[in-house]
Amino acid sequence: MKAWSSSSRLRISASGVAPLGLLAEAAEDEPLLCLVDDAHWLELVSAQVFAFVARQVQAERLALVFGVRDQVPVPAAVMAFAGLPELRLNGLADADARALLHPVVHAPLDDRVRERILAEARGNPLALLELSRHGAPAGPAGGFGMPAELSVPGRIEESFQRRAAGLPPLTQTMMLLAAADPVGDAALLWRAAEHLGIGAEAIAPAEAAGLLEVGAGVRFSHPLVRSAVYRAADPAERRRAHGALAEATSVRADPDRRAWHRAQAVLGTAESRARSSGTPLALGVEARSRALTTTGPAAEDLYREAIDHLSRCRFATFLGRAHLIYGEWLRREGRRQDAREQFRTAHEMLSDMGVRAFADRADCELRATGEQPRKRVTQPTDALTAQELRIARLVATGATSKEVAAQLFLSPRTIDAHLRNIFGKLGIASAASSGPSTSPEKDQKPRTFRTRASSNPNVGRT
Repeated sequence: MKAWSSSSRLRISASGVAPLGLLAEAAEDEPLLCLVDDAHWLELVSAQVFAFVARQVQAERLALVFGVRDQVPVPAAVMAFAGLPELRLNGLADADARALLHPVVHAPLDDRVRERILAEARGNPLALLELSRHGAPAGPAGGFGMPAELSVPGRIEESFQRRAAGLPPLTQTMMLLAAADPVGDAALLWRAAEHLGIGAEAIAPAEAAGLLEVGAGVRFSHPLVRSAVYRAADPAERRRAHGALAEATSVRADPDRRAWHRAQAVLGTAESRARSSGTPLALGVEARSRALTTTGPAAEDLYREAIDHLSRCRFATFLGRAHLIYGEWLRREGRRQDAREQFRTAHEMLSDMGVRAFADRADCELRATGEQPRKRVTQPTDALTAQELRIARLVATGATSKEVAAQLFLSPRTIDAHLRNIFGKLGIASAASSGPSTSPEKDQKPRTFRTRASSNPNVGRT
């Protein structure tokens, strides 16, 4: 199995189609593992694209793993991954935590202080190491200060911020440039620093402090260092850093990254990405994202704008969810009847598409308004999932497996797997074709099917 490191380049499009096709194609040769660590720091659009790709993966030899941190409130990026299979990592057991802490404490430590460190670290190995070495706040002798009102990652981040704040100003600016570039391109760092009139030697104190190292690439000692440096900077400093990185990025060699840095230097990420792509999906997602952080009549205008844009894109799931969250906003505003209409639409759309988690959410909301969701008449095709039904309809029109794969942005391997399931569920006894393969060549005629049951008009309906 091969894996792509964080330095690998994956171009993210607002529709999710380009990354899906790229990963599916790479997985055809050998199994592929895509790791996205600290996914809670993704901007919303990228998180939604990754989540879209993860939900589309079926028969491909492809696995996506997202590492996210427990935070309150939950970041919007984390919410995009809701419903995906989850594995929660717990902290070290008490005995193991004590065994890790003991050798790194080189001075006498009050037993009560030791117990506080163990309690506040909650079994987090990095917290045990960092809080014991650098994280003890200044206070009365013996460490009897009041505990900080921060989470464990927050405490660690604060520790890194204090260490970075003690460095020379030019070194801090260099670290901010490095933190603002997600790729870790050392050559880009030097060009951006030169644009700001800073020499390469300014990074040396940060390297000496063990916060980062610069070689062929830029590598922070821990992702929380990068987060700490970036969060500690005020918005004007961040915009200045992104502006320098944009100027240092080649418009010919890397126009996407240049546009991203330029957008960060001027506008909000989601809005600038939507303006640059201009697709109904991008504009709809951007309007929906802005609506979630807006109140009053302006929020309603944005919800309606999102629905208008999304109704003109091919990804109906986004439209169904837009109706759902608009309905939830209307319900909070006390507009019960208007909310019911949105919930009804969302429930019908999401149920038909087989998006069960959101369909169930719409079902609960609709019942809360006093309306029972409409019961569907049982159809022979109800045994099929929404994806299988779409594939069956396309095949019934004469499309080959490769053509279906291209239309649904899936791999032929996935279509083959779906067809086998469809054959079994619909009782298809045989397939009359010029060959046994379920992946016809370009010049192969479309197959026709004979079923044990009577012909089903719903399969061919569009």
